Amino acid sequence: MFQEYRNGYGNLTFSNGGVYKGFWKINKMHGKGTLYYPNGQKAYEGYWYEDQFNEYGHLFNNKFKIFNTKFDYKDFSQIKNQWIKYEGEFNFDKKQGFGTIFLANGEKYIGNFKQDKIHGYGMFYDINGQCISGYWENNLLLKKM
Repeated sequence: MFQEYRNGYGNLTFSNGGVYKGFWKINKMHGKGTLYYPNGQKAYEGYWYEDQFNEYGHLFNNKFKIFNTKFDYKDFSQIKNQWIKYEGEFNFDKKQGFGTIFLANGEKYIGNFKQDKIHGYGMFYDINGQCISGYWENNLLLKKM
């Protein structure tokens, strides 16, 4: 029996209105590609492995909430929708390795991630541009450097 698969470069519009433009392998997003939210804004741009973010990419949050206060860099578990964009490494849909997360108030963290959490050495830049270097584990700052 003959089955047709998406292979190579192509576009797909999902039932929710979102769009994927990129490479496919046996009906899965695989290789370089861009996913768009239904409103046309980018959701993810980068590399895929069997429908999951993988290697390097840019993840965009279209539900971010702007805030003007300083973020408590000691506890990233409270981040929720206070981030705009993540640029960095992924492993099977999770932020994993080195990356940068940009917050909606202009602050950012540059450093290591593990399983979608701030984990390892990194630097947090606050609203005033002050750099806080430290070591985080599971989103919590353990030691300032």
